[in-house]
Amino acid sequence: MYDQELKRKWDNEAVREQSFLDGEQTKALEIARAMKEKGFESFVIAELTNLAIEEIEKL
Repeated sequence: MYDQELKRKWDNEAVREQSFLDGEQTKALEIARAMKEKGFESFVIAELTNLAIEEIEKL
C-alpha cells in the first residue's frame, strides 16, 4: 500500500514537471516567433531562447 502511494506521488510529480517544461517550450516558441517578426537573426533568437535554429526556421 505504501509503495502504491509513493509511486502515485512520484507519478504526479513527473506530470507536474513535464507540464512546466511544456509551458516553458511554448513560451520560448512564442518569444522566438515575435523576435523573428521583428527581424532578429535566427542565431540570436537561438542564443536567447535556447531553441534549436531548426525550430526557429520552421516558424
